[in-house]
Amino acid sequence: MNLELSNGGDLVAAVPHLLAFHPTDSAVVVTVEPDRGKFAVGPVLRVDLPAPDNVAGLAAHLADACARHGVRRALVVIVGGPGRLSHRDFVDQLIGDLNAAGVIVDHPLWVRVAEVGETWWCYAEPDCTGTVPDPDITPFAVARAVEGAIKYPTRAALAASLAPDPPHVLARRARVLDALVGAQLRAAAQDACDPNALAKDMILIHTAIAEFAAASRTEPDLDEDRLAALLLAMTQEDVRGECFKIAVSEDANAAIRLWTRLTRSAPTPERAEPACFLAIGAHLRGDGVLAHVALDIALAADPGHPIAVLLRAAVQHAMSPMELRHILTRAGEAPGPREGPPIPAAISA
Repeated sequence: MNLELSNGGDLVAAVPHLLAFHPTDSAVVVTVEPDRGKFAVGPVLRVDLPAPDNVAGLAAHLADACARHGVRRALVVIVGGPGRLSHRDFVDQLIGDLNAAGVIVDHPLWVRVAEVGETWWCYAEPDCTGTVPDPDITPFAVARAVEGAIKYPTRAALAASLAPDPPHVLARRARVLDALVGAQLRAAAQDACDPNALAKDMILIHTAIAEFAAASRTEPDLDEDRLAALLLAMTQEDVRGECFKIAVSEDANAAIRLWTRLTRSAPTPERAEPACFLAIGAHLRGDGVLAHVALDIALAADPGHPIAVLLRAAVQHAMSPMELRHILTRAGEAPGPREGPPIPAAISA
């Protein structure tokens, strides 16, 4: 993902798309690498503006996250605060800590809100100022839309997009899943496992992904039987391995739409499975906030879920999308055959 900047306004306009929502009272650190006149974007860090007694601690935390991953250049945008160029003490502390960690910071910016027509200002050069272009029509915004990214007005609106189905629907779906698990256990007791179980599960998942890819403006209909079968499939260990491959494939964006639907549709604890893969897909695409929201959902559904726990630690330590892609590529190389019909991890835990 490359970012082309002609002035500070282009950077401010990119911030809502980098975060997937319009931030308020936030400090945003965009890690970048120069790439033939553009900037290749790495991890994007957003934190609430600090209270006076937390200036040093928060600046040190952000600088440490950048240093751990070898960041050499960063762009800083302060959004909000009591007035123009407010929180200068925090900005000075942050830049000092970043510089000490070997990170170059050019022209840290302040803006009241990251919206069209707003005036931005530079902390380093008082005469360096301008207006913010429309964030929704910049080349960067168009590129993000092509990737399938969606921008929300607030973080709360983003979280609301993953709100679960009504309780009575989830309760009915949970009963269906319980019945399917019971059938698996009975087959296991009779040594009647299906040797083609993995292939059938992956046909089910790939078929759904293809439908989401074809329906770019609408959401395909998934009846109750398909929803239950998809949710059960995702709890299987070998299916998880195949889903790692999907996360780094050309089907990744369509898969994110399917994982989103399944996250809304799943009862607890099965909800953790699609939420984990939604978080993975979001992080790989640079949607850090969506990744955090999806991980919150996964861990609320199953606090000990191994993938969610590991991914939370990785995201908190600012693992770059490139690093995660490399790990998933290796993890998906040998998922291993299914030996009999296993009990879903989320149920047996």
